[in-house]
Amino acid sequence: GSAQVGAVSFGGGSVTGLSGLGAPGSFSLPSLSYGGNTPMPGAIDIADQGLDGQGRPDALPVVVVVTDGGPNYGESVSDPSYSASVGGSSYSAPRGPGFSADDGSPGYDNNDSTSSTVTEDEQDETALVADAVKAGPDGSRIAVLNISPGTTELGGGRDLSDYLEDEIASAGFYN
Repeated sequence: GSAQVGAVSFGGGSVTGLSGLGAPGSFSLPSLSYGGNTPMPGAIDIADQGLDGQGRPDALPVVVVVTDGGPNYGESVSDPSYSASVGGSSYSAPRGPGFSADDGSPGYDNNDSTSSTVTEDEQDETALVADAVKAGPDGSRIAVLNISPGTTELGGGRDLSDYLEDEIASAGFYN
């Protein structure tokens, strides 16, 4: 079969379904904004759920993450969770055990309350979600396109580019 594409957006404290899966010729993205509070683990989880629910069974599922920064989420909410409608279906994140640091609460556990900081705990929890998606039964890949100019340092002194390539992207799926 032919390729299909869809999109979710993440930022400003939310994950938003932009389109379900469809032919690339009919796909377009609206203008996207940036500004922090980027729930990257929720976006990866919801995008993968969209592929699980709407993708072709014979296709290689690939979540493509386009970002200019690291995961920073839940600035004003303890244990945040996210939901989005993608192609008419509703998805929630985290979807269950193994998709958060899981301290027994229903949401993501490693968020911080400081705006525009990316903590080591947020990095670790997002990497855990990425690993769960890649280890899933459908064998999803995660491709990452880092559009951040120059070098960006995350919490713990980690470079954004290194983090995205080593912890989020599937091998050979980073640019």
